[in-house]
Amino acid sequence: MRYKKWVNADVVTLGNGFLYNGRISSSVKIFEIVEGTLIKGTAQPGDIIEARLALRSKTSKREFTYKRSITADENGHFRFNVPYSTDSELPEIDVVAQGPYQLWVQAAKSDEFKLHATLNVPEPTFRDRKLVTYPKLEFQR
Repeated sequence: MRYKKWVNADVVTLGNGFLYNGRISSSVKIFEIVEGTLIKGTAQPGDIIEARLALRSKTSKREFTYKRSITADENGHFRFNVPYSTDSELPEIDVVAQGPYQLWVQAAKSDEFKLHATLNVPEPTFRDRKLVTYPKLEFQR
């Protein structure tokens, strides 16, 4: 019983040792690779655009942030895929969004990211393996 304070488990003393009814916490996550949803838009050439999405696991209650960034090309165009829906009420999905995607922009000669847009991505986009192109996103300076 002296080990109970270190182990989140029931401990039973046996004649030749201890029996633990422990819980294993995973330290490795496995994710399915999905086509995702295509986000594309324009910014100033050389700007860094970062998509951020706050996520939570329903089973472990663990929270984390998905981030994906890309640099706008010489014409200011950018495009990238995002792998999560922002629909959070679907029972068959364990990892759910805590709000919309946030698109942050870091100007080419700046050290600071600024929030420029938010957008929702519906679940059918992923379930049906369709790519959805969002309208052009213009960033105001």
